[in-house]
Amino acid sequence: MGLTSKNYYSAKANSEYFSVSQYKDFLNCPAMALAKIRGEYEPEKGRALLLGSYVDEMLTGTKKSKAKFIEENQAELFKKNGDPYADVLQASETVARIMMQPLMMHYLKGKHQTIMTGGRSRSRWTATSPVSSSRI
Repeated sequence: MGLTSKNYYSAKANSEYFSVSQYKDFLNCPAMALAKIRGEYEPEKGRALLLGSYVDEMLTGTKKSKAKFIEENQAELFKKNGDPYADVLQASETVARIMMQPLMMHYLKGKHQTIMTGGRSRSRWTATSPVSSSRI
């Protein structure tokens, strides 16, 4: 199976490749880790994951992908009156500060979320690199 951004988080990919997240799950609770791989358990996605994804998207996404992210997460990001929740406002301020720092923006150049695979101990592993750049 070839991994793409569309199937990276799929049940099939999770059953064919071992990831750092799965490794950590097995260290924490093997039964839960196996249930996740089998598709029998899916934990709730927390607020921290949403905000981290928001910051990542606002810093590295395209205009189109940013708009799509906001549209898909409208209810979690904004109040009914259209104002952002306090933690979203704080995340936006963080993004603005990062964007004002030339060195940070230099490190964010390059190809983002690069999918990599490899083998170790007769297991196939996968990972994404946050930034892949020869400039670092």
